Amino acid sequence: MVIKGDKVKEAGMRKIEKALTANDFLSGGLANADRKNQFERYLRGTNDMMSVAKIEFTDTLRVTHDKQYIGRRVLEAGTEATTFTDIKEPNYDTGTTTLAKVSGGYTISYESLLENIEKKEYQPRLTADFMQKAAYDISDLAVNGDTGSADTFYAKINGFYKKADNGYIIDANGNTISRDVFYAGFRGLPKEVRRKKSQLRWFTNTLLQTDWREVYGDRATMGGDAATTGMTFSPDGIPIVTCDEMADDLSVGYTSATFGEHTGTVYGPFKITTGSNDAITLNQTIAGAASGNTALVATAGTYTAPELANHLNTLAVAGGLTACFSAVDGKIRVRTTATGATESIEVVAVANSMYTTIGFTAAAYTGAAASAAGTVNRGTYAMLTMPENLVIYLKEDFRTYVAYQPRDDVYEFTTHFFLNTRIVDPTAIVRVDNIRLLDY
Repeated sequence: MVIKGDKVKEAGMRKIEKALTANDFLSGGLANADRKNQFERYLRGTNDMMSVAKIEFTDTLRVTHDKQYIGRRVLEAGTEATTFTDIKEPNYDTGTTTLAKVSGGYTISYESLLENIEKKEYQPRLTADFMQKAAYDISDLAVNGDTGSADTFYAKINGFYKKADNGYIIDANGNTISRDVFYAGFRGLPKEVRRKKSQLRWFTNTLLQTDWREVYGDRATMGGDAATTGMTFSPDGIPIVTCDEMADDLSVGYTSATFGEHTGTVYGPFKITTGSNDAITLNQTIAGAASGNTALVATAGTYTAPELANHLNTLAVAGGLTACFSAVDGKIRVRTTATGATESIEVVAVANSMYTTIGFTAAAYTGAAASAAGTVNRGTYAMLTMPENLVIYLKEDFRTYVAYQPRDDVYEFTTHFFLNTRIVDPTAIVRVDNIRLLDY
């Protein structure tokens, strides 16, 4: 016998299924042309690098491509009866790129979905948000992928940063950005590539661009004034393209004294529960005088990274410590109040502590005295090449699925992508390493 509640449930499920089937991304199975084009727009919208890089959709998991290199000189002195002594044969070869699989998904309860289907745009918007975030993740992987990484996601492929190892590497030696750094990168290219200057682009993150504007803003010229208003000047006429996936926390040489600092590995928001993970214990040392272990007990709730950092600073001051927390890119950072070897801050391992929730490692973090061998985690890099030299391969019939799970009374949404990257000509790219970001 089917009771009335079952009929109501079935009617609700039919309504949900109808709404899902009408959604471009959620009709299930292999992607159609519209979904492929829409996802390409998402991917190109993640950053300026993706908007100019070459994105190729393939119908196979292994891509075969031509590799072509013609020697530096193909002509020789000629005479009336020329006999070529060194015939130049273009070196045509083929290479293959195998696409790697990445997957993602989310769940949503039956009640929540049914309630919001009435608003018509809820599910398409929710799915579009998810697919846009997936595009950001693919962009991140395309830049930072490293098969040697301990992160299983990054370990799927080698991204542009890693593949640029086969290009020209310039070491900025821990210097901050300047015209000299840009010029050294340009001069590191072969002259055949330098001749294509109008096609070249610098790829950097926005922090490095901010530093460039800061440096340029010191010029007592109209250009200096323009830099302080946000205008970014093209070094030697080569435009700068933004790619915020490029790291800004690499270890780099630094001769001045440093702070003792530690950044968590977990992104907010953070759920703090009384008696479970509401306390974090610190031992703060200022100019050699230790405070002893001090427990900071937070009020239960859900906090964004800035909210939790501000809350913990209020507790620290009330407990006789100095404010030492800040939010960095959605994570929590703890830092000594001054630089030098007499300054330290220790995250103490205590049961039921907040430190695991925010991704801290329990240890003492001590500043360093000025030293020629010093380092600081404020390094970044820049790349110089033609945009078409950077290629992302995506399997065009990526799959999306929707399934109802009766036991949990939820709908599961799953998507699978296959992708890889390629630098077409490694002799046409320069990576400038060990650029130190300014500490404002």
